Amino acid sequence: MNCSKHIESQAIAKCKICGAGVCKECASKTALLKSDFGVLCPDCFNKKLDLLSDFYWEDKRKRKIRMIISIITYCLGIFFILGSIISHYYDMVLAIIIGVVLCGFYTGLTWRNVAQQAHEEEELRNGPTYVITEDGIEKEDAFWMKIVFFVIGTAIGVIYTPIRIIIDAIGISKDKRYLSEFATAKIK
Repeated sequence: MNCSKHIESQAIAKCKICGAGVCKECASKTALLKSDFGVLCPDCFNKKLDLLSDFYWEDKRKRKIRMIISIITYCLGIFFILGSIISHYYDMVLAIIIGVVLCGFYTGLTWRNVAQQAHEEEELRNGPTYVITEDGIEKEDAFWMKIVFFVIGTAIGVIYTPIRIIIDAIGISKDKRYLSEFATAKIK
């Protein structure tokens, strides 16, 4: 079998995706993805690079948005907490509660979304649940479960949000590195 790209060269392996022959030169050019996907022909290698690039661009975008929202809400929360303490605000407890909610808001929101997804998965498996109220029979929407998850997530978020910001900053830098590697590895 000969290489699909270099017809004159003897193939040393088959592409794991399409089965085309891959010569030594092509195998070395596509080595970047070998540990994850096996030996790839140049065409399949470029397609995988495109898919991975799309994934890392989207991941980078999501991390940036999450990081910006987290930084803004966390700083606002700290401002409320410290501002009420420093100024001896007469209703300090309310200001501190608002500050704590802001500090952990994004994590609380994430936990609330997890509760929503869990409820939806439960409905898919077992069908919807109905409750009898004064107004009649209504579909149960897990309102209290979402509230509880939001409150617990917010409490955890007070400590976890700064850690998440650091993790996202590191992730963005890794995404940039991968994207630049992929851009230079593309086979023409």
